[in-house]
Amino acid sequence: MKAREEYREAAGGFDLERLKFVDESGVNLALTRLFGRAPKGARVADAVPQNYGANVTLLGALSLAGVEALMTVNGATDGDIFLVFVREVLSPTLRAGDMVIWDNLGAHRSQVVREAVESRGATVMLPAALLAGHEPDRAMLVKDQNLLACGEGAHARGAGGSHQAGTLNRHRV
Repeated sequence: MKAREEYREAAGGFDLERLKFVDESGVNLALTRLFGRAPKGARVADAVPQNYGANVTLLGALSLAGVEALMTVNGATDGDIFLVFVREVLSPTLRAGDMVIWDNLGAHRSQVVREAVESRGATVMLPAALLAGHEPDRAMLVKDQNLLACGEGAHARGAGGSHQAGTLNRHRV
């Protein structure tokens, strides 16, 4: 508990406009809504896929200004993919004095990744153990997952075939 108290004291002095929360979230493109709408007295008729869609990972950075860096990749994230995200997508949004906060995922612990952030004058923090369950970026990524499941479902249009999915594909590896 002492570590949490020390962190809270330090966090009181953070410039909130300089914080960037980074996280990843996976989604299957065959997602569909569990409920639908129909006129009163009518049934909703729709097909549900057998979960045959591709898995996509969303990597994003969230600040007070909103989403500042977003990238999607087919499949899971590893150290090489995360390094591409940091160098090509996140780094251009960083300024000297920014604080990048991410969890303790293995891909985040790479010294090369840390150096890529620090080369922009920003610092890296790993407070996941201190703030378990308080991830503001997680809600943003879950919202993006829900957008993919809207309407008829992304499975009917294919990856990137809808307006919602297209806006998520700003950077695709």
